Amino acid sequence: MTLSSSRTNDTLLSLDPGPSDILYRIQRVRGEQSRVLYVTVDNPAVIPEDKRTNGRSAIAELSKLDKMER
Repeated sequence: MTLSSSRTNDTLLSLDPGPSDILYRIQRVRGEQSRVLYVTVDNPAVIPEDKRTNGRSAIAELSKLDKMER
């Protein structure tokens, strides 16, 4: 499940949904650089329930958050 947007590819590697938070592990590739991001969502309500576990949908929703763009 990969999303491309002008030289950036984000791939959902894994997720761990809990009762009050969600931990996402995402691989981000920009040009020649690759890194793994660990994203904790403390309030799962900010992501629609039907989009929390699908890779493309989850990344699209996470990318709307300011801190995800860094």
